[in-house]
Amino acid sequence: MAGNNTYDAGSIAVLEGLEAVRKRPGMYIGSVSTKGLNHLIYEIVDNAVDEHLAGFCSEIQVTLEKDGSATVSDNGRGVPVDMHQKGVSAARLVYTTLHAGGKFDDSAYKTSGGLHGVGSSVVNALSTYMDVKISRDGFVHHDRYERGIPVIELEDGLLPKIGKTRKTGTTVNFLPDDTIFEKTRFKAEEIKSRLHETAYLNPKLTIFFEDKRQGSEEKIEYHEPEGIIGFITDMNHKKEVLHEPIYFKGEADGIGVEVALQYVNEFHENVVGFCNNIYNAEGGTHLTGFKTTFTTLMNQYARELGVLKEKDANFTGADIRNGMTAIISIKHPDPRFEGQTKTKLDNPDAAKAVGKVTGEEIVRFFDRRGRYAPVSRRRERRARRGRRDPLYHCGAPSHRRRTVGQRQTHFHQKCGYDGNLSFDRHQFRVRRRSVRAARNARPRACGQGVRARLRSPRKGALC
Repeated sequence: MAGNNTYDAGSIAVLEGLEAVRKRPGMYIGSVSTKGLNHLIYEIVDNAVDEHLAGFCSEIQVTLEKDGSATVSDNGRGVPVDMHQKGVSAARLVYTTLHAGGKFDDSAYKTSGGLHGVGSSVVNALSTYMDVKISRDGFVHHDRYERGIPVIELEDGLLPKIGKTRKTGTTVNFLPDDTIFEKTRFKAEEIKSRLHETAYLNPKLTIFFEDKRQGSEEKIEYHEPEGIIGFITDMNHKKEVLHEPIYFKGEADGIGVEVALQYVNEFHENVVGFCNNIYNAEGGTHLTGFKTTFTTLMNQYARELGVLKEKDANFTGADIRNGMTAIISIKHPDPRFEGQTKTKLDNPDAAKAVGKVTGEEIVRFFDRRGRYAPVSRRRERRARRGRRDPLYHCGAPSHRRRTVGQRQTHFHQKCGYDGNLSFDRHQFRVRRRSVRAARNARPRACGQGVRARLRSPRKGALC
């Protein structure tokens, strides 16, 4: 029994290369369920999107093959294939070594979703095979791996060339390992949703999706030139919206900020955040900065407009965001996420940048649209009530300050009614004649003028 509890130097295991990924895949992709399976595609797609952010990629093709594998190709620059200082092709290094990539500084990418240099190598480690074709420098360079292990010999340390081409880009085909994942059939709906989301966040990018699997064949093209304005419109297309989307963007401290928001006739909020095109399911500091600043500004306006009195407490953030749909997308040169799945942003400077841009642009928006728009809306509501009240339309401009009795007396005076109830009551009915004739005719009793006024309102017209 004592031997079974021995803990010495021999108990220490060292996992080399990609072996650690295969041993603990959840640490890198979240889980080995369908969610983690789809995440393999997202890792490769995100690399292609980073090429787009750098200005070198305009199209991405995602294909679900008949054999259960997935193919992701782009027309970017292609992964570097020349000799690295380690004495091996740079592409081989990228796909077989953790924490190897070109995103640890801003020399190749100013902003990117990939940060840790593990995305491509993790996909390689968790695949039965991975086949890579890189179009660069006039040639197509080829490499292949099986469960993370290279199976093609290098030629003088470089990848073999299998053809010539004038195009550039990278094509990755991989088959998930069924010994690791619970299921190996990709869920198309989730992938399409993610690709469409990526197209909204990148208006100049076109993404092609094709499903070749039997029974679910389809082709879709995602291109959204309206950006996140179209995104928020799509999110609310089945809801009763209260206004057109509000959109603004700006930059603070080298961080790009883009926001779209819209209120709907519901009683919950839906505020989502993205950093470098990565959806942050658990939010983060960029959402905190937006919510705090927006709540502060709305309370300030509420007090200026008299909605909140001096003795009243401020509205809470939940009160103000009730019914809000908002998208906050930032581009950060050095983001920090909680974990490889990047579900939450942790940069304090992101909150400051989003807060600064939101504070400036929201104020500018209200100044442009009318600082006292809420007052106008209250007046509009009064006018709407007045159109339902015939007494409202008769009398001098001061009729709003009169009591109901005063308004009724004024109404009768204007109409010449002396209190005799024997007047011709049929005048209250709408006569079948033109509106102009009804307006010009002198009414025998007040009702006729009221009806004519309600049928065709005219500024300054009295009954």
